[in-house]
Amino acid sequence: MDRHACATKREPTVAIVEDDRDQRDYLRLCLEPDYRLNSYSNATAFVRSLSRCVPDVVLLDWHLPDMTGIELLLQLRRQGHHLLAMVITARNDEDSLITAFEAGANDFIAKPVRIGELKARVRALARRAVATTLDTPCQVGAYRLDMEPRQLCLNGQQVPLTNREFDLAALLFQRQGELLHRETLLRSVWGMEDGVGTRTLDTHMSRLRKKLALSGEFGLRLRSVYQLGYRLEKTA
Repeated sequence: MDRHACATKREPTVAIVEDDRDQRDYLRLCLEPDYRLNSYSNATAFVRSLSRCVPDVVLLDWHLPDMTGIELLLQLRRQGHHLLAMVITARNDEDSLITAFEAGANDFIAKPVRIGELKARVRALARRAVATTLDTPCQVGAYRLDMEPRQLCLNGQQVPLTNREFDLAALLFQRQGELLHRETLLRSVWGMEDGVGTRTLDTHMSRLRKKLALSGEFGLRLRSVYQLGYRLEKTA
């Protein structure tokens, strides 16, 4: 599912594609805990991950073991992925910068990476990525979710939802196919409210399953994963 399919207020996702372990760990250290981070040591592993989750921003090293970051970027654009990409490289000449931007890069940063500059550039890309998706409707089979106005329709008919139910539904549709841990759902929807626990979450999920007919009859199933969380998955 493309990251533009659904949107809601959320923690931006950043992918790091870097074969050097020390450099990869350094980038993670710089960006934690502001983002949901996923890291990959080669282009192939990253491309495979896109069937599960498309990040908002990807940091691409120029030199990767299986293809260059530029080749990977060209492949992503050919496949229609619109995620925002920053190329990271020891090259800092004008020709390299032009090559990166012509391949579809949204930003470019030279090594050695300075922490403050990296954070500022990634923050700008993440803000742009999230803002781009906020008003984008989500259509999944018989379901259509609109963030403005806040409504979810099934077969063209609006389903009445409480604010909490809508927030949960938006999160599930946005990250369809992903396992969402209970802690993530509670933190994202209820924040730091006292007295809110797993029983409250389970009750809301049960209501959502019933209201939205998420038992598979319209192509989507809300699945409870024992002791972990929930996943919204396609049935066909």
